[in-house]
Amino acid sequence: MSRLTSHPILDLENITFIREPRTILDNVTWQIQPGMHTALLGGNGSGKTTLIRILTGYEWPTDGEVTVLGKRFGSCCLPDVRRHIGLVSSAIAPRFPAQADPLDIVAAGVDAALGIFRDFTRSELARARAALEALNAGHLIGREYSTLSQGEQQRVQIARALIARPALLALDEPCGGLDPAARAHFLDDLAQLARSESAPTLLLVTHHIDEIGPWIKRVTALKNGQIFQEGSRDEMLCDSVLGKVFGCKCRVQKEGSVYSMRVNSAGISNSFVEY
Repeated sequence: MSRLTSHPILDLENITFIREPRTILDNVTWQIQPGMHTALLGGNGSGKTTLIRILTGYEWPTDGEVTVLGKRFGSCCLPDVRRHIGLVSSAIAPRFPAQADPLDIVAAGVDAALGIFRDFTRSELARARAALEALNAGHLIGREYSTLSQGEQQRVQIARALIARPALLALDEPCGGLDPAARAHFLDDLAQLARSESAPTLLLVTHHIDEIGPWIKRVTALKNGQIFQEGSRDEMLCDSVLGKVFGCKCRVQKEGSVYSMRVNSAGISNSFVEY
């Protein structure tokens, strides 16, 4: 399946997801075009992670149609499509074999598998080694996965996702739990990947606006399970939009190319806490 396609990378039409008694996603229609690196922004409980699980084929919507890379879910071989969708998420990290060598975990990305179910060829292991080394993680080879720090595990996940040469790479709050230094290194890795000519289309899910770097071309805000607003990074990262998205009084500042947001503390006038 070629990364070059006239189809949208992602096309969601009237997606609803209900888990009684709550409607988590409500009639979501959304497209991402090839090469349009996108941030999905929203507060806790807005439906971001559920939306990612649906577009990666790990959840099925209650209603609506999901089309990824021109293939409509329900009318295609989902495992074949999933091989072209990379996923990095702290939620799947515990599902990797704790004692496995990171090299084998990355090689398993060829099969879009979380487990290790076969021996890999020399060629596949060479590709896995190259993917780790490209992320400055070659030194992790030979260690047990469970002994890696969270930042190191995230690099292994990215290498695993990239080895299959995906057309779409979804990153679901990938900085959660990282210390400040590991977070900064991880965001640098993402920026470098985004600038690569061979980069997949990137979808970053977050609620921290300082993670939305200048390589992001479009920001989509999700609120109460619905698409609230879309626009460029500069259009979306402002007081008026983010105050409505998060339901608070806030001040957005920009220093160099980095945005930050300060939130009014407990409704006290002129008392703001950095977020």
